[in-house]
Amino acid sequence: MQQADGDLADGWTAHKHPENGAIYYYNAASGQTSWTKPEKPQAAAPAALPAGWTEHLDAGSGKTFYYSASTGQTTWERPQAASAAPAASQPAVQTSQPSVLAAGWAEHVDQASGRTFYHNATTGETSWERPQAPAQGAPSDQPAGAQQAAVGSLGEPLDSISAFLSEAKVIRDQFKSCEDQIVGAVLVEYSETLKQNAAQTFAAVSAAADELLPKAREQAALSAHALDALNTAIQAHEMRYGCAKSEVIPVTLLMAKDKPGGRNYPTLVQQVETLCSRSLPELEERENSAFKTQLLRGGAHQALDAQLAELKTRLKPSMQNLYQKYGQVLAQSDHTPVYQKIGSGEKELSIMTWNVMEFPAPVREVGKELVLDGLQTFCDLVIKDLKREEDRQLLIDSLSSEDIIAQHAQQVLHTIQDAFEVRDVDVVLLQELSYDVQEQIKDFCKGKSWYTCFSSGNADSSKCDAITGIISNKDFQEEEAGGVEIQEGKVVRFFAAARRQNTWLVSCHVPLVSQEREQREGAKQEVGVKVVQKLVQELHGKGKSLVVGGDWGTDVKGVQNRLSVQMPYGCSESKAYTDTKTCFGASVPVDGILEVS
Repeated sequence: MQQADGDLADGWTAHKHPENGAIYYYNAASGQTSWTKPEKPQAAAPAALPAGWTEHLDAGSGKTFYYSASTGQTTWERPQAASAAPAASQPAVQTSQPSVLAAGWAEHVDQASGRTFYHNATTGETSWERPQAPAQGAPSDQPAGAQQAAVGSLGEPLDSISAFLSEAKVIRDQFKSCEDQIVGAVLVEYSETLKQNAAQTFAAVSAAADELLPKAREQAALSAHALDALNTAIQAHEMRYGCAKSEVIPVTLLMAKDKPGGRNYPTLVQQVETLCSRSLPELEERENSAFKTQLLRGGAHQALDAQLAELKTRLKPSMQNLYQKYGQVLAQSDHTPVYQKIGSGEKELSIMTWNVMEFPAPVREVGKELVLDGLQTFCDLVIKDLKREEDRQLLIDSLSSEDIIAQHAQQVLHTIQDAFEVRDVDVVLLQELSYDVQEQIKDFCKGKSWYTCFSSGNADSSKCDAITGIISNKDFQEEEAGGVEIQEGKVVRFFAAARRQNTWLVSCHVPLVSQEREQREGAKQEVGVKVVQKLVQELHGKGKSLVVGGDWGTDVKGVQNRLSVQMPYGCSESKAYTDTKTCFGASVPVDGILEVS
């Protein structure tokens, strides 16, 4: 009879002798039998970590990784502390060491499969095969500049975003732990005051509840005095801590107090019951939470503000190291530049069109908040693809940091320079520019003697600036001041428009429409057709051809197909120019150029 024994050495099983009942051990692989129990060798305790390193668990893969707070370095391999040379009586054991990684590459673990992959943050390239460093003195097989980053292409670099989030979480969690300790000390200092405040609120709410709840159960009129007392108690709590969201019963509901059969009476009763149902411990917790939020906003406790500022100062270098390490991926657009040649012979134009993805402008005014709507949709797509919903705010905070905003602006300028000086384009069409990036482009192009034309921006300061622009290596003969205004529903956008010789150039970012799923693509394409028709109406009479490039929000070829059967008056031909895939999260090419003549 075979018996299970977790302490047995590998390959051995325990059995009971049929005659005497004694236990013996058998190894099926070697055929060996033993009355003595072959035990597993004791695993050696792991070596102590070097100074400054701590051990963490990656929530995505379940694997252990190690982080150095002093250097900002993260590794999946357990760092070894420096040890003394081995004793002379112990022969050195030779182990096979992994080959040195090629320059610019870093090792990561795919959270879904657990497999190791390698990423080059400079080029955006990702590989399952370990990139080998060339032997010392051996020439590189890559020509200079061959690994220039492909700006705008996400794909596999998503793995790098995931690796960044894992490393950033370690820093964030350490910061949060320190922050909780510092704030917690202040909460303890004020604990008695907080309890007294909660008790006062509880007493006032209980007195109001005694009068209101029986009437509410009877569906009778509610006392105006009791409702006022309830609101006063709630409002006192909110004013103490400057709560952003109010639970005070609004006047529109209070008017239903004498109308038990009225439409708003059930809603009033529901809110009264919610406010009156809280126990004293619940109110104490609410006091603590509201006070903590107030403390974290700053300005309520001078000593705490100084401690938190010092903590953030200590955190900053670690995060800046990560921004430097992963900046190439974090700062890129979700759209890929599209390069196409329009026309032929002397009339040929080489054009690049690119939605740069609008990053927020750095906040330079006290009290002004970052405008994030240009990033949030992209972040939501990335987080969904990576299945890291808990890290959404961390990604948004990182992409809206000053370091990444600055790196994004530099990527935009580099891509413009590459288009003109390396790819030899004639015209660049840009979409989703902020005022800040627009000014940088103007200054940069002025130094290069390139010509620029920009549209007006969004008038709503709470939304993206959504500026479109045109850059040309030759001067324009005519420009539309502020661009051409396009409105779809409540959305208003301006498209930069300028004429080179007999060709009008337009940079467009077609407004999106909200429709049922089965109608969505067709509706978007119809909007695209309407945009072209309006542009022809306003501009075509001033030139012989119209070239419109940008982000159409739908299949560019689909727009061209519909346009071909709804050709604007005076036009006889339309052509579409695009690539296979131009935007992360889109299954069709949404960026491209339409030529109408």
